[in-house]
Amino acid sequence: MKATWCAGSAAKRRTRCLYWPGVFWWTNRIRMDRLRESGGGPTACVLRACLSMPQREGAAISRAGGAAYNGGSSRSHLPEAHAMDRRHRILARRVGLSNSRFDVMLDHVAGPDGAEVPDFLMVRPKVRLAGGVAGVCVLPVLEDGRVGLMRVHRPHFAGPLWVAPSGFAEANEMAEASALRELEEEAGLTCAPADLRPLGRLLLDPGVLEASLALFAATRCRPLPDGAAATPELGAGRLVMMSAEEAEELALTSPAMDGGTVVACLRWMALQRQQGQ
Repeated sequence: MKATWCAGSAAKRRTRCLYWPGVFWWTNRIRMDRLRESGGGPTACVLRACLSMPQREGAAISRAGGAAYNGGSSRSHLPEAHAMDRRHRILARRVGLSNSRFDVMLDHVAGPDGAEVPDFLMVRPKVRLAGGVAGVCVLPVLEDGRVGLMRVHRPHFAGPLWVAPSGFAEANEMAEASALRELEEEAGLTCAPADLRPLGRLLLDPGVLEASLALFAATRCRPLPDGAAATPELGAGRLVMMSAEEAEELALTSPAMDGGTVVACLRWMALQRQQGQ
């Protein structure tokens, strides 16, 4: 296997690395004083990152760095390598409180500057699907283009809120199945699986909630057959049909709409405009 000498912008300062395909092999001559002398250039960033990470992560950076040094763009790789050197670490975890849906974790977290927080609070749903998805939000869209939002009340807020049908994902359930189930249970509507349009994922508050929300638009919605109605449950409310433009205006201006619904409305309208061009 052939080794190739490569150098970044700090070549004049004699900072060098020996690149093997898939692995960084650092010579004993590279020392931290050389890194300081390099002035923080791209090579120094890669060296700092790889000297502080496990071998597998170092190999991943070597592949990225090798592509950059062999004619690729270094901008797309080096900032990421430097960021990996600045990450926080979870030293220990314990459950501070738990109910049927959530564990409230008290984590011992260490920052890149050495500061530690012994009781960093993080809410972790007990059921999370692939990609950390713990819940879904589905925007009902009728054949004529109108969308449906529920007018609901929450015990901790004085006034009514605007929300799209939303809920928890269940164990061993695909996010799409969760969306169709919530559409039926909360809105009394259904749509064909092929008419369920994904609108991406959303991190509601990554500083507090260790999960993501899967967003969907349920197009060509229709009422449930045989006069079936939505299942009465705490947090559900009357479904109000409105034009897509009215829903977008609410998403842009209303202080009483939840984050998942805001993003679902705006992404759906953006998608419609893109397809209309």
